[in-house]
Amino acid sequence: MLLERLSKFTYIKIEEFTKRDKDFLHFKRVFRSLEKNISQTPEEIFLPIDNPKYIFLRLYDPEYEHNLPAKLLQIGQNITNVTEIKASHAAIGFDLTDSFYGLTVGGKYNLKIETCTDINSCEYMQTCIPDSSYQYTFALPVTENEYLAAKKMVESYYNSHEVKYAVLHNFPVAVYCLQRKLPLPGFPTIVDYENFKDHLEKKLRNKKASKLKEKFVCSTFCTYVLMSCVPRIAHFFNNKGINYDFITPSDLPELPGIQFIFSSNWTDFKKAAAVCADLRPEFKPYL
Repeated sequence: MLLERLSKFTYIKIEEFTKRDKDFLHFKRVFRSLEKNISQTPEEIFLPIDNPKYIFLRLYDPEYEHNLPAKLLQIGQNITNVTEIKASHAAIGFDLTDSFYGLTVGGKYNLKIETCTDINSCEYMQTCIPDSSYQYTFALPVTENEYLAAKKMVESYYNSHEVKYAVLHNFPVAVYCLQRKLPLPGFPTIVDYENFKDHLEKKLRNKKASKLKEKFVCSTFCTYVLMSCVPRIAHFFNNKGINYDFITPSDLPELPGIQFIFSSNWTDFKKAAAVCADLRPEFKPYL
């Protein structure tokens, strides 16, 4: 029964799993986690939106061929992860044509258009093996104005080339994740880092006029865009007292109203998107 229900949300065929170095039991656990999130009542995820547009988030569980720093980061994320979803990278998109905006190091500019079915699209994708790398695609229903505002903001960042990947920010995020999963005596706490950051930001504000933030890691960039353009996402963080600066890729499926729509390996992304659109006609305009 579970496998039959799973087939509605993923293009991956059961027999193909035996040919790939992946843990199918883990994938089933992931699906149970996503299914639980899908079953939330409208009251828990805010009231539904009439004739929504959709912003898409894509989480990656890559198999690296030659990217030692990313591999080490992936191992650390798996160790500190408190959800069932193994994801070491996240990107944001506005359609399902396999064109997502992701923030990574490498290349001339850090914010790149990432294409799963063409790993030559950017330096990060070139370090991964597409047949054994997996992706999870989510859809966030928003109003048309929110959709246009988010798309304009991301495109502005992309065209300006000013946004940067904050490599060093991975360290306080790692400390936060360790403290969240297993509080360790003697380690700096999230409060320590926030106090330091607040003090530093006050100094910087005295030296220059305020403007849009420019440095992120991949998941905080996606979250920052959504918080800036979708009020209910900002309300969620404010009401929960959550600092978006410490959101990891695996945390993104907890955003209110977000829906898991399909998964596949990278090579099969477009086929999986087409199958999803056949099952969910509201996504056909995004192909």
